[in-house]
Order: sequence, then structure tokens, then C-alpha cells
Amino acid sequence: RWHSTRTPPDVLGGKIIPEWGERFNNAWVVVESNNHGLTTLATMIKTDYPREKIFKRKSPDTSRPERGIIDLGYATTSRTRPLAIGRLRRLLAGVEERSVAEGIIGSQVRKVEAFIIHDELTYRELMSFVETEMGRMEAQAEAHDDFVMSLVMMAAGWRRGELDADEIESAAERKVEAERRAGMGGIISLDHIFNLPRKRYEARPPLISRTL
Repeated sequence: RWHSTRTPPDVLGGKIIPEWGERFNNAWVVVESNNHGLTTLATMIKTDYPREKIFKRKSPDTSRPERGIIDLGYATTSRTRPLAIGRLRRLLAGVEERSVAEGIIGSQVRKVEAFIIHDELTYRELMSFVETEMGRMEAQAEAHDDFVMSLVMMAAGWRRGELDADEIESAAERKVEAERRAGMGGIISLDHIFNLPRKRYEARPPLISRTL
């Protein structure tokens, strides 16, 4: 865990995040795009950190509604905040739900391995993170929720990361199939494209096509 409330946003994006991300094999990074987060993102994209490892979202494009605009960073709003908190709650309970909005027909609930919190400070913040009389989820009086909100953004990035992983894998499989039909042999490695859990591929055949 790394924590600071006095680090300038440009130092955070230009040095701290890339260095910590590289420690974890160029980890998937979710940067909040609100307020100073824009400076963090603007500085980070000037580094060598892989652009595809930074959380991105699609925003409406009034000039071309069919395409939209791809923006980097997670925007915390009155709409996205409770959704992300709900997703974190499900992950902590070991339940994840895919919704129609995420491209799944119907609502499918699946069991996932529950997150285990090993950090004492994060655990304490979770225990004091409550729903107020106004219906807002936040820290109790005189408590903090910095680590909790970091987990909330992680939960949002976890879902987006899985969707991107599926898209990348599907694209790779389509390419292999196209090469097979064209009589071309090819081997594709996804490691340099996305930091995927290795166990996801152990139960699947390797993405290899050979000319018979």
C-alpha cells in the first residue's frame, strides 16, 4: 500500500504510478479523472507506461453518436459512485453480477473468489464506511474513506479490465482462425497486450494454428 495526501498530481502520474505499476508487471491502473486527476492522467500518458493498461471509458459524442469518445480515467459522479460501491460490495462477498448494459442478455449472477483484505487500515475504513440517513455511502464522522474509495475504483476497473480482456482474446482467436483458413501458421502471445491472470488460459488450448 502507498498513501500520500501531499504528492503533486504531476508527480503522481509521471513517477509514482508508473513505478508502482511496473512493480506488478505493468498493472492495470484506474486513475480518477475528477479535478486534479486530469493532471495526473495528462502527465502519465507522456511516460512509457502502456496506454492500454490505463482505465478508459466511452463518452457520448454529439457529432457522431454511433462512435462516442474514448476518455482515459474513471469519472466519479452521483451516478457512477453508488454503482461502483455496489460492485465492490459484491466482490467482497464473493458474488459478481453481469448486467444487460455490459453486453450480456439478461442478468447473470456468478460466484467469484471473495476479496480478502490484508491491510489493517483499509479494513478499519471499511468497518466505518456506512450508509447515512440521506442514503449516501461514506465514512462516519471523523473517519476517512481514502482506501475504501481506492477499492471502489479498483472494482470498477476490475469489471472493465475483464471486458477488455475478453475483447482482446476474441480478436486474437479470430486472427488465428483467419490464418488457419488462409493456410498460414501463426502463434499469438497476449502477454504483451494485457496483463491477464495466467490461470484463465491454463484450461484452454493454446492459440496456435498449424498448416496440416
